[in-house]
Amino acid sequence: MFLLNVSKVFGVAGIIAVAANTFAFLRIHRRKLAPFENPIDESQEVLASFPVNKDVDDDGFFFAISTASALLEEDACLKFAAEHGDYPEEIKPEPKDGNQSILSESQTGLKVRSSEQLGEDTESKGGNGGQNLENASTLCAKNLSEHHQIKEGGRHNKDLYEMPLEEWELLNYEQMAEKEQWSREQVSRFPSVAGLGKSEVENIDLYDPKGLHKCYDQHLELLGSIEGKGEKLLDPTPEGLMKGSENVTDEQKGVATQPKVSYLEEKPCSWSDPDRELQLAKGTNATVFHMGIDWNRIMPEEPLDGFEKAINRKALDRYRCKIERVRAHGLRVMLTLFHQSLPTWACAYGGWKKDKTIDYFLQYTRLIVDRFYDLVDFWITFNEPHVFALTTYCCSGPANLFQVAATALRQRVYRSTINRMATAHIKAYDIIHDTREKASRNVSVGIAHHTSFMRPYGFFDIPTVEFSNWMTCFGYVDHVFSKLDFLGINYYGQEFISSVGLKLVENEEYSESGRCIYPDGLYRVLLDFHNRYKKFNVPFIITKNGVADATDILRRPYILEHLLAVKAAMNKGVPVKGYCFWALSDNWESANGHSFKFGLAAIDSDNNLKYITQPSYYIFSEVAKSGSITKGQRDKAWDELQTVIEQGNNRFIFFGSDAQGAMHAGRVENRIKRPFVKKDWRFGHYRPDGLQDPVSRTIRWICRAPHMISTRQEGS
Repeated sequence: MFLLNVSKVFGVAGIIAVAANTFAFLRIHRRKLAPFENPIDESQEVLASFPVNKDVDDDGFFFAISTASALLEEDACLKFAAEHGDYPEEIKPEPKDGNQSILSESQTGLKVRSSEQLGEDTESKGGNGGQNLENASTLCAKNLSEHHQIKEGGRHNKDLYEMPLEEWELLNYEQMAEKEQWSREQVSRFPSVAGLGKSEVENIDLYDPKGLHKCYDQHLELLGSIEGKGEKLLDPTPEGLMKGSENVTDEQKGVATQPKVSYLEEKPCSWSDPDRELQLAKGTNATVFHMGIDWNRIMPEEPLDGFEKAINRKALDRYRCKIERVRAHGLRVMLTLFHQSLPTWACAYGGWKKDKTIDYFLQYTRLIVDRFYDLVDFWITFNEPHVFALTTYCCSGPANLFQVAATALRQRVYRSTINRMATAHIKAYDIIHDTREKASRNVSVGIAHHTSFMRPYGFFDIPTVEFSNWMTCFGYVDHVFSKLDFLGINYYGQEFISSVGLKLVENEEYSESGRCIYPDGLYRVLLDFHNRYKKFNVPFIITKNGVADATDILRRPYILEHLLAVKAAMNKGVPVKGYCFWALSDNWESANGHSFKFGLAAIDSDNNLKYITQPSYYIFSEVAKSGSITKGQRDKAWDELQTVIEQGNNRFIFFGSDAQGAMHAGRVENRIKRPFVKKDWRFGHYRPDGLQDPVSRTIRWICRAPHMISTRQEGS
């Protein structure tokens, strides 16, 4: 009798669960997945036309281009300048030729000493030979400074400005070695070095980043043969790299472009030579340049002894010089104050978990606004605040959705940090507008909000999707919408939720970063946000939209289809004022290093870091100049992709997956080879396949069976 009652309880609970999921699915389908009538008239030669010749305040539209907010080598530049008191005071008045490279090895006369030489120097001074990394690093940094003083007869300030990147990287590498006390035994276990013979490891110069570059070059051929065979995956974090390469396959040892390792790849230094990047940006025909300010650079220390003492005035002046160069190239400025760059000293006490961070941020905001109010047109206070809160305070590594949610709800840390960042935005908004009134200058203030179109993979994944949307979709925006001049939307694609993680769906097209390409999602997101907040009459700006694609095959139709989605939303009454593409060139991702290639221009590390403009660069330039998308442009980009698909070409994506297709969300785990997918994901053409779990597929097959049988009978 007891077992019968228990079975009845479970039966009733099961019926309720199925009914609740059915209701939720119907709701999701009606609001987010139901087919819609395409607002784009595809019979016309001009599919979309944007009013780029009008002022933004007069129902106009602008195209913008984004650059990375901070690069690692620039941090080394600033640190060196701060320690040695040497800093460039002016930027050259005339832009350099776009093809000119200032980063060639021949331009630096610096002779990097070998580890044996360093060992002899330190031993002669009473040290412990080559293992005394601290003394060796100090000596080498000293010689670096002396080298530039002697080389150009003491014109030290100017030389530091022109110092090639290799020398900054050398200094940065030495400081890392000094801090971590690396030994040759530790270096021999780096994945980029493991597998070399003992003699080869002994010949690596610990103080030359080129030493590890050479080891990386020896493994480049392996990158083309990684098949993702399910072996234990490489941990790409600095901690993982220091642990060694036990249980790592030979193929995985070749994957050297892993995150957060500054010496594995070089990047052009836009901090010391902004004109190369700005000429590239000007060539896109964009009229707005989107960049960020690094809070940690401006305030490298906690202002415990007074705010003025904590300010890095040289860094502040340098930012002004750079922004002035942006204006000199005929570009307006969109500036982000907090691009997920919490100062290290704030991290130490908990950052946005503490109320005092609000006061510090407002001091920083007031400083930046007072210094740059005459140069900036669009202010973004926070970039993706809810993403920062989740990844910083709710998970400390690769965690699934359940772990993140449990941490957020149990400790209430997510809600508290979001509330503090909302308070900071509201007060910063007033600070910016108070300064604007004093200067009689029109500016716009907003946020950049990350949105991802989330879909359930299976029937019982619907509650997870609803919960994820509840946490991330509107929460922060609801707090601050009364203090927005525009709402920035960051959109990359859709994600399939399965159980408590992400699912790699075989018949969907993905970017290298594991985002499923879905232009319809941007259209649906804009409509959702407009319907929720239209009473506030606040316009939208697409503040980030881009795709990680080293082949540049996907990026061409990606740009056009997402712009068609934007135009379709505008045709439905959504006020969109601008579109900003991410990114101008391949950039350093804070979570994923150099692995993801987002740039309209690639960077040739074998040719003095020269920018290589790709076909997508010219497509974007054409559209930004004319303000229109033609049927011919669209057909050509799509046909080129279809040709590649028919040839059966493969590419790599940087998200690992297990045998069931569960993706390792939140970090780069491994390159896996994957073919281009024959799926029509163009705007207005995408057809969802429905729920993909076995039960849903079986039910769908049963429902279709009678129709299939009757069709065959008629055919026979």
